[in-house]
Amino acid sequence: MRAMRRVLALAPLLVALVGCHTAVSTTEVSSEGGFKRTVKYSIAKFELGPDTEAPKPAEAIAFDDPDTWTVKATESDRASELEATREVAPGQAGGGYRLRSKGEDALRSTVTVNERADGTLEYVETFTLLRPASAPPSNEGFRKRLGAALTPFSPTEAELKAIDEETGRSVMWAVFGPPEPRLGLLLTNPEGALRSIRVASGQALTGALRTHLGDRLNDAQRRAVVRETLAELTQDELFDPEERTGGVAGAPPSEGEDSSPPPVAITVLVKGPGELVETNGIFDPVTGEVFWSLYDSSTEVGTVTLRAVFKP
Repeated sequence: MRAMRRVLALAPLLVALVGCHTAVSTTEVSSEGGFKRTVKYSIAKFELGPDTEAPKPAEAIAFDDPDTWTVKATESDRASELEATREVAPGQAGGGYRLRSKGEDALRSTVTVNERADGTLEYVETFTLLRPASAPPSNEGFRKRLGAALTPFSPTEAELKAIDEETGRSVMWAVFGPPEPRLGLLLTNPEGALRSIRVASGQALTGALRTHLGDRLNDAQRRAVVRETLAELTQDELFDPEERTGGVAGAPPSEGEDSSPPPVAITVLVKGPGELVETNGIFDPVTGEVFWSLYDSSTEVGTVTLRAVFKP
């Protein structure tokens, strides 16, 4: 996947440019199911040369139903910022935005708050790529080990493909989020990143085995397959372009190829009424918010869904 390969091929540069483009949303959900949402898009100026014109946030983000938002733009020596706020009544849809690149919509965020039969409120935000998504990361060594470990259980080619893709997708999200990117750890502590990514991949593989092969494997057999498949996972296998097809690393753009837009670091903050019942995000006990962090590259392998359920 080209966008992801570019990001990691230019990893040293990212250390200097981290936080160049950021999108931070804060959503407060009421006990009735309505919500107030503020989205702030910032473009840092510190990396720009003296003769380089700073891009404008209004060119990088667009809001659904723009007349319903209150928008404020500010400029400083450090950043250009655009802040937009709107309120959405219970039972209504709204609060979505689109990230734009080269004059075209590239990524869409949509938000819903639904009242469930048990009286809880479910916050759901999805990030969808508005162009064809790349295939999930694919790794020849992983596929061979997975096939060998599952041979006694006679999986079909379709089952193997689904398990491989779901686990590869988890690698992508382990690096770029959600709920929390490991990109910085990858750049500063590759061994620590490898172990953390392996844990996330093992959890995803266990779930994929349960989903696609069901009771053909018991818990002990699933654990054995995970160990056999992932124990030999190495940094080279994860990040060396020679070892991967469409994986998280690869060659930089070839000469003459259009440069890719800068990565966008996205943070989503949600505060709900009452008790947090479940979430796939991270609960902050200091602020009482649930949060997720990710990069726009996360959607290269499919729609990203963020969930939080509150009991008012």
